[in-house]
Amino acid sequence: MRRQDLLIGSERVRVETVAAVALGIDVLEVHVTLSRDMFGPDVPASLTTEELRQLVEGVRFIEKMNAHPVNKDEIAQDLHGMRQLFTKSIVAKEDLPAGTILKLEHLAIKKPGTGIPSDQLHNLIGRRLISSVFVDDKITEELLEAQKNDS
Repeated sequence: MRRQDLLIGSERVRVETVAAVALGIDVLEVHVTLSRDMFGPDVPASLTTEELRQLVEGVRFIEKMNAHPVNKDEIAQDLHGMRQLFTKSIVAKEDLPAGTILKLEHLAIKKPGTGIPSDQLHNLIGRRLISSVFVDDKITEELLEAQKNDS
């Protein structure tokens, strides 16, 4: 089996070692040689002192990373307001009376993203307005006739 290598910084460290550290090993055994020119059965598989230094840096980095996990749900919640500012909603491109069956040419996409998300645009085609809307008004579910279930 060929050993895979991982680039950490600009030097190579065995992936198996880094993965084991990330998984929480308790003991890491390494063999060290002062020179690749030395003789002995362990020399080809041994780390040089520079490789050992790099391995220790990698292990310390993984330990820091594991000590400070990222809570993506909390970050997403913190950025919710910002996301609304930078995402887009579906709006009326022109004044539309109640009863209008929506077509693509009736709709536009604009910031902020506080209404129906722009990726839902095609789901609104063919839906009927139950209230009039003015140009640039956000299209909301409350303005639309309820969808009939196909079941």
